[in-house]
Amino acid sequence: MVKGMEKFRTLFLEKFDENIIQINRSIKQDHFVPVEFDTVIRMFHNIKSDAGMMGFTHIAMLSRLMETLLNRHKSPDISLTGSDLVHLNGLTREVTDYFRQQCDTAITDSDDSEIQRLTDILENALEQDHEQSL
Repeated sequence: MVKGMEKFRTLFLEKFDENIIQINRSIKQDHFVPVEFDTVIRMFHNIKSDAGMMGFTHIAMLSRLMETLLNRHKSPDISLTGSDLVHLNGLTREVTDYFRQQCDTAITDSDDSEIQRLTDILENALEQDHEQSL
């Protein structure tokens, strides 16, 4: 890696870590607090933008899917049940756990099968939400 880029990579990893911590603080162990949607959406948006600029497309893509999913659930047209919140919490935890793993390995090793699995789960959740809103 170009020496100057290493500095940006280090800064990205620090901010990436801070965003993951903020997301995990904003969600509770067994439920998702709707008031925290804006904070969590903003953190996924930040990760998406920063990862995209650094060329970490798999992280940017997963962040975009989470941001879209959470924005849909934030809509006043959708009423959330307790099980919806638990489901969102689980998806958010699963993605942030993957992000934590990526951060811990300095994004040197991405598992394509895990990326595909998470992408499929999030796209399926978005599709189900779309069908329910029709």
